[in-house]
Amino acid sequence: MIKSKHLSAYTPSNMSPETLEFIFVQRHKLLEKSVGWIEESLLTDKKNHLLFVGARGSGKTHLITMIINRLKVSKNLDDLVVIWLGEDDVIMSLTSFALAIINKMASTYPIRFNNKCLEEAKGKNPDEVANIILEDIKKQAGHTTLLIVKENMSDVFYGLKDLGQKRLRAYLQENNHISLLGTSQKLFDGVSSRNSAFWGFFDIHHLNSLSVKEASQLISNIAKLNQDDELVDFLNSSQGNYRIRALHYLAGGNHRLYIELANFLTKASLDNFVDAITQLADHLTPYFQERIRSLSPQQGAIIQKLCELNGAIQVKIIAEALFIDERAVASQLQILKEMGYVIVHKRGRAAYYEIAEPLLRLSLEVKNNHGKPLKIIASLFRAWFSDKELLANRDKGNLLLKEYCQTALEQKEILNYLEFSIYSDLNNNKKNYNKVIKYLDELLSYSEIIGKEEHKAIALLGRSVAYLENGNKKQALHDVTQLIKTKNISNEWIIKALQLRSIIYLQQENISLCLSDLDKIENFKDIPLDIKYWLIFLKAKIHYSLLDIKNARNSLKKVFLEMDKESENYFVKNEWILGAISKLGTNYWKKEIEFLLSLYGKYCFLSYLASELIISIRIFINNETMHSSFRKWAELWQEASTTYPEMQPAIEALNASVEALVVGNDKPLFVLPKEIRELILPMFGDKLN
Repeated sequence: MIKSKHLSAYTPSNMSPETLEFIFVQRHKLLEKSVGWIEESLLTDKKNHLLFVGARGSGKTHLITMIINRLKVSKNLDDLVVIWLGEDDVIMSLTSFALAIINKMASTYPIRFNNKCLEEAKGKNPDEVANIILEDIKKQAGHTTLLIVKENMSDVFYGLKDLGQKRLRAYLQENNHISLLGTSQKLFDGVSSRNSAFWGFFDIHHLNSLSVKEASQLISNIAKLNQDDELVDFLNSSQGNYRIRALHYLAGGNHRLYIELANFLTKASLDNFVDAITQLADHLTPYFQERIRSLSPQQGAIIQKLCELNGAIQVKIIAEALFIDERAVASQLQILKEMGYVIVHKRGRAAYYEIAEPLLRLSLEVKNNHGKPLKIIASLFRAWFSDKELLANRDKGNLLLKEYCQTALEQKEILNYLEFSIYSDLNNNKKNYNKVIKYLDELLSYSEIIGKEEHKAIALLGRSVAYLENGNKKQALHDVTQLIKTKNISNEWIIKALQLRSIIYLQQENISLCLSDLDKIENFKDIPLDIKYWLIFLKAKIHYSLLDIKNARNSLKKVFLEMDKESENYFVKNEWILGAISKLGTNYWKKEIEFLLSLYGKYCFLSYLASELIISIRIFINNETMHSSFRKWAELWQEASTTYPEMQPAIEALNASVEALVVGNDKPLFVLPKEIRELILPMFGDKLN
């Protein structure tokens, strides 16, 4: 059993410098530059003062801890003095700020510094006390520049108030022995207002959230640290990538969430995505509750109401629901936006606010709703971001062509010189299939040297795909048929060839020959699962297009009857089934909708049907002749799905999309949770104002 190293999501300074360096992602350039800027500040008269701004959990403490760690081992610094003030130190004035510095100097470097000046300060008024302490700090520092580190710098400025800020700014301007390194959850007037004393004083750097790729890299780094090779391999697979994409949609790019997740994540738990999300939510519920308790009562009430209402909400609605003055709500929402709790969508004069992190909302719903909303959304996202995205693209050719070419070129070293040319064309998306055909012609000319019919067959298949992508269906059909007739090659390549030929026949609308090839594939034993489910779904689509409802249903039933524990990974997410049903006409819709709900519900696969239903929105958006029947489609699904709570996110998405298409803007979509709305918006393209 792998024993995970403890990672502190809240106190990175408790971790070793080596661990922090190992798991670090995203900000390598900023880290290197920051170390350089501070070194310059400590070694020269040019003082650089850095302020990192980012939401709670965005990795601010991790970053400044690494900066300090690197400064400590820098060969350029012989005399490094770091005065790291407490994150939660209460600063009420310039006096208390100076007091915090002198006390930290004395406790951190007791041999070098002291706080004896406090004896002299006793009995003096606060302004005199501040002057005494600041002068003593200057005296004790001598020619050394002190690096003052303070998190939550906004609290310091709030305590200093305007006069204290002006006095501190004057002190730093007149003296050259302090460099400031700070963090803040948001910009604050003390540095952002042109009228403030510290306008233009700090070099301000906003810390972005993690992208999907960066989140995956962070988890992978932690898995490597824990020597969890199984999880590392899974994260590098397409399926692992889709799991992280799904997680990112719900959790956003908050560094701390991924550190928390990595503390209990394994390949098995990530593969079982619903359990991973519910476990993460369970771990994070106290964290989210504490975050809300740290807010003012009014701010906390607004956050809780936004979680309850879902979607993006106008200020007036929030104010009415809470019986709070609308102007007060607007003011608090602006603060919450700056703190990273909410985001705003401006539409003309109207503003719509929502929770920035969907997982915060879903986690807080867990206790009140026994986890049901979270499990439904997690199941839907597991279905949405799955390997079927790859499988749905198998008939697009480029993926197959790369696969076949790679297999062919790996057979003999004599052919290695062709590899670079082929991949430089395909990977750069030039789609210069004439060149690829030329390369494969040359490849085939080496058939005698290659020495095996199978190698020739593989090249034939690659050239067939290239011809197909180049629009030459006749030559593509010739090559793939020649391959199918070739003797002494493995069934694997015959199956792939039949698969490709069935696609060509389908494009030529030669349905009978297409179905014949699909039947031939089915007759093979041990068909790869991806191809097996691909052909069954394709046959169902074809039967629906022929109004052969009975055989279409039988094909779909066969999918579920032949399922095993691996089958879920190969469910094809595409527009095939619902696309075919949508084109049957409204008279057929009701019965087929009821059939699908019953079938998918029986085998507990409704999350996949919900995913496919959301995708069907694109069919109606892109086909103007179907706009008029879109509402009917949504109504029938809603009527039939009343007893299937797993379908509700998709039903809500359908209804909102109908209204958005009617009015021509995205306002109707604001009733949807952020994570669902972001799936749908790209489908509309430029059709919404």
